[in-house]
Amino acid sequence: MTSGHSATVWAKALIVPHVICTASTPASRLSGLARGTSLGGRLPELRDRSVLIATGDQLTSALALIELDGVARRLILCPPDLAPEHLPSVIADAEADALVSAEADRGRDAPGIDVVVCDPALMLWAEDRAAPRQTEWVMFTSGTTGAPKMVQHSLAGLTAAIKRNAGHDGPPVWGTFYDIRRYGGLQIFFRALLDGGSLVLSSPKEPIGDHLVRLGAHGATHVSGTPSHWRRALMSPSVQAMSPRYVRLSGEIADQAILDHLRACYPRARVGHAYAFDRGRRRLRGR
Repeated sequence: MTSGHSATVWAKALIVPHVICTASTPASRLSGLARGTSLGGRLPELRDRSVLIATGDQLTSALALIELDGVARRLILCPPDLAPEHLPSVIADAEADALVSAEADRGRDAPGIDVVVCDPALMLWAEDRAAPRQTEWVMFTSGTTGAPKMVQHSLAGLTAAIKRNAGHDGPPVWGTFYDIRRYGGLQIFFRALLDGGSLVLSSPKEPIGDHLVRLGAHGATHVSGTPSHWRRALMSPSVQAMSPRYVRLSGEIADQAILDHLRACYPRARVGHAYAFDRGRRRLRGR
């Protein structure tokens, strides 16, 4: 599908039948992208272009990222809370000339650029996707006010710190309270793919109790979130609906109390705390 570092990530994703589950969409097996497309056969139109991914759910974003890496010149991953009034400045600063969305009418917010619809219901497609280009990944910084700020990454930089799972206990089922359109969630997305496992995502406005129940129903073995996410989870009666082997805290400094509560709640789980900023990035400047 792609060359260089991209190939080492996505080739495995298209061979192993990863499943991405959300509450609002059916489970999607990423192996289907090896012989199908979520972009309605319009991938060639997006070759060497700067593509804004602005979807209403995480699943369509995941499918678009996998298809477009190594094909598009630049991918701009919009967070779910990007205000419509900021879209024109984002398009200008990122030099976007195409937009991928789950809604065909999203183009009303971005006049003048092509809109391609991404559909989780994959269609068969046999187009050769070989593409020897290095795609730039652009993400938005979190915790800022006013005009959104964008940072450019490489796929190699985004995945450099991820350690592979030894696989002694079988492929993991990752779950996360993060949104994969943010840096922390994207890291879990990559971890699930590189570990040969599955990923359970949250859905927009899904109550945390419902998400915990779904994590348990899908047998989540590895679950990640910020200390704030985990505090809300511990306050839910559904916190015992799952039995993870690994509980991961990141994005914020965790105090000893939250670590102790999680160890008491999940006595068989390994509790890990990672608090470090991303690497291999640089600020994206507008024209």
